[in-house]
Amino acid sequence: MIAARLLIIGLLLVGAMPVAAQTQAPPPTRGGFWLEAGGGTGGLWVGCSGCDETTSSFGTSTYLRGGGSFNRKVLWGIEAAGLLNRTSPLAETDSTLEIQTVSFGPMVVWYPWQNGIFVTGGVGLSYGEVRVRDSDSLGTGGVLGRGLGSGLSFGAGFDVPVLSRVAVTFSFNAAYGAIGDIQVRARSVDDVITSMYTANIALTLR
Repeated sequence: MIAARLLIIGLLLVGAMPVAAQTQAPPPTRGGFWLEAGGGTGGLWVGCSGCDETTSSFGTSTYLRGGGSFNRKVLWGIEAAGLLNRTSPLAETDSTLEIQTVSFGPMVVWYPWQNGIFVTGGVGLSYGEVRVRDSDSLGTGGVLGRGLGSGLSFGAGFDVPVLSRVAVTFSFNAAYGAIGDIQVRARSVDDVITSMYTANIALTLR
């Protein structure tokens, strides 16, 4: 179900790219400092060396990017992206189980053509955390396990110009994290790997 939703969103974004390619908007400036902030929805898949199957869930994504430019076609920056998943309530309790993943690191944005279509790629750190959230939204809940490892991200999207340096950006992104071993209470979960796929909309200053 999750994979089907993401596939539909991805196909819509890919289908819209040729339309963006044919627009005759003037070449964007893309010089100096740039900033992009957005969010959307996505899916998270978590596996480990001792797991019989991969655990998946659907959640809310957010991200923030910013940096400078090498030239009009290649930008560099720093990206922080995360996905929050809330599973169904725990049995006989008023709490829910949350899985949160965050990736952080340097990245590159490449515009192959003169329009707003771009691809991205980056490497950095990946953080994962599992916690119990009480029904009281003000409660912090108890952390069951957390881990930090290496991460890899890439994606594609396109900018729709609004002003000379302001655009609405649509993108489809993927991030993989090799978090490593996580202690969940008294049990060790070895070689945890996370796969995050998100579809986002953002406000961009280029």
